[in-house]
Amino acid sequence: MIKALGKEYTKDQVNDLVKKYFVWILVAIYPTSVLFIKHSFTLAMLVMMICGSVILFRDRKEGKLSDHACEILFLKVGLTALAVSTLSLVAGGRLLEISTSELEYFDKQLRFLFFVPFLILMKRTGVPEKIIWWGAVAAALSSGIYAIALKMISPEVFRVSGGGNPISFGCFSIISAFVSLNGLIYFKKKRNSLVLLPVAAFFLGLTGSVLSGSRGAWLAIPVLSVITLINCKKFIKPVHTLIALISGLVAVFIISRSVDGSIIQNRLSETGSAVKKYFYGLDDLNTSADGGFISIGGRLEMYRVALDMIEHHPLLGVGPGRYHGKILEYIETGKADKAIGIYQYPHNDYLTVATCSGIPGLVIFVMTAYLLPLYILYIYSGKDPSKPLFWVGVIFIAGYMVFSVSNSTLFKNIRLHYYYLLLAAISVALRSGRSERGGEGN
Repeated sequence: MIKALGKEYTKDQVNDLVKKYFVWILVAIYPTSVLFIKHSFTLAMLVMMICGSVILFRDRKEGKLSDHACEILFLKVGLTALAVSTLSLVAGGRLLEISTSELEYFDKQLRFLFFVPFLILMKRTGVPEKIIWWGAVAAALSSGIYAIALKMISPEVFRVSGGGNPISFGCFSIISAFVSLNGLIYFKKKRNSLVLLPVAAFFLGLTGSVLSGSRGAWLAIPVLSVITLINCKKFIKPVHTLIALISGLVAVFIISRSVDGSIIQNRLSETGSAVKKYFYGLDDLNTSADGGFISIGGRLEMYRVALDMIEHHPLLGVGPGRYHGKILEYIETGKADKAIGIYQYPHNDYLTVATCSGIPGLVIFVMTAYLLPLYILYIYSGKDPSKPLFWVGVIFIAGYMVFSVSNSTLFKNIRLHYYYLLLAAISVALRSGRSERGGEGN
């Protein structure tokens, strides 16, 4: 027995407490840490993966796999994705000469499976609902305060990037902003005055995203606004929610203009100019002075080439991690602009998978990245989608679906870990139904 705080604990109880508070603290601070730390808690992710895997193997020995039906389903589909990629590799005759880029592609696919041990470990430790809400509010507040302070101290900084890059900062900020706003009911139940926290977090999180200049993150605003309207209509009149959303967006626009009057206008005008230049052939992809044309024009060029690859290799793709090699071949034969030769992936998760693993790989990717997590949320909610936390999970899934259109979102470790860690925490918080007093649910 081990004595602590006037109580006696067995070694197993101490281990369980360590796991519980390790998971709770990580889930609480992770949304903020990813904004400012480039390789945020990578070791902690690996520890969680190992702990969850050990629990899974123990339960398998004890014949308890039926307790993890959803997780086993996800694991089977994820392993199918790996099998399809391996088949694509074999078809390309490259099984014995795997390159670094090909290994990196398989590494990303293996990390998708982290969702399973994350879920299993959190089922053992539980996750209180309050951790989700407070973690999101802390992240959104931190994002906006940091972005505004940085712009005021260093006005020469064009795009706020935090510890990583502006794209990640913008995506994380906007997710935290909308999750915070959807927590209005939770905070109102605690104390009426606390509703100011999620409202302020919404404004500041959006401001942080705007000042990041991440256009791909801004694309998610209409989608996440609709989800918020659907979620909040059970508690707040839709017209009031709509007014709040519009007021928030206007306020953010005014705040952003006062801090940096040019970023929104510059990023949008860059977009229009770049699209026109690309389609009308008014400029070369390498000659943009500000890099804006390479950003948009380069993406459009990568999309065009990726679609051509899919057209010629629809079933198994060009091979895992072989996109870059193929791009270089296109450039050598004059079929693609040399400006895109530096990119490993086409800045679009859907095209990345379809070019590397074919249409079957794309279908499995959509299942493991979006459909199965949504199904697990539904099952863990007790098949009750009326719960606010369920719609928070939907915000994560929908947000990432949009982010993946213009960025390699799930093919960056930090974004992938953030996505699956928080989805696992939300799912388990729904399942456990913990009250603020720490009571256990089913």
